Amino acid sequence: MGYDVFPSRTAIVSIIIGNDNKGFELWKGLYDEGVFVNVFIPPAAPPGLSMMRNSFMASHRKEHLDVILDKYQKIGKRLEII
Repeated sequence: MGYDVFPSRTAIVSIIIGNDNKGFELWKGLYDEGVFVNVFIPPAAPPGLSMMRNSFMASHRKEHLDVILDKYQKIGKRLEII
């Protein structure tokens, strides 16, 4: 899709946005679409590495993930993040 995904081997998938304002805009867009994620900005994240932290559980089905990915793509394009 074009997002910069922080390497991880956990159920938390962090997507690096970099710009604090874009991070907040993406968070708000996802929230308005019914997707809850956490946005991390400095000092919780290193400077220049603002990110969205997505937590996934075994109870999430493929259909859930497809909806979330579609929203990430739609909003990311609108905000010119991807």
